[in-house]
Amino acid sequence: MTVFSKSSISMLCAGLIALTAMPALSQDALTIEADDSLEWNQIEGFYQANGNAVATQGSQTLKGDKLTAFYVPDENNRELTRMLAEGRVNFKDGALSGAGTTADYDIASSHYILTGPSAFIIGPDGRADADKQIDFERNNSVMILQENAHIAMTDGRELFGDHITVFLDENENVSRVIAKGGVEVIQNASSSAKGDEADYDHKGNVTVLTGNVTLVDGENKLSGDVAEIDFSTGISKIISSKSNGRVSGQFSRLSTGAQK
Repeated sequence: MTVFSKSSISMLCAGLIALTAMPALSQDALTIEADDSLEWNQIEGFYQANGNAVATQGSQTLKGDKLTAFYVPDENNRELTRMLAEGRVNFKDGALSGAGTTADYDIASSHYILTGPSAFIIGPDGRADADKQIDFERNNSVMILQENAHIAMTDGRELFGDHITVFLDENENVSRVIAKGGVEVIQNASSSAKGDEADYDHKGNVTVLTGNVTLVDGENKLSGDVAEIDFSTGISKIISSKSNGRVSGQFSRLSTGAQK
């Protein structure tokens, strides 16, 4: 995967080369373009592009109204350490893309921080949203969603929570999701589950919910401490804890033959 490397920078404005530093250390050169202006602060150590700014390296892009690229001013090679995009921000990195109010990208760790409201990242399996921010640890293949977090899978399944952690596999597909705080899992319009926490194994197609669990299927409701939902078999199981006692179910209708 090509990432914005610790390299020198070529900067262009309105199609004109404004600054060319040392040759890039990676195969693909990093280029920054802007509509309005380019600034080079040699004292504080940053380049700033203003007006529809775009940073590109290979298949990776970072865009915003303003884009600032930081380096350590005391070092002669001016290797970039961080990039900050502000205002109408979006990025693309491999099979993943996203947007937010700001994007703060640490180059050494390949770590994005997208701020909201309505920050999101889209991947092969679906979309992740959060109101406060999304921490995307690229090298660790982990996303952390904070406040009003939401996962919408391409198969129609949805997961809500106050705090959601998404783990990706080597192909950038979702492998596991852990949600905490006001969790809700929606299978379809008539089937859902709520609890304090959820651990969703996307590969195994199984979710385990814990704490104040309620399963809803149409007008029927099951309650307990722990629920195991197997989406492949369609079997859901409610389990009680020894401390809290029994499980319960509410069924809105009985067939005519079953009524006495």
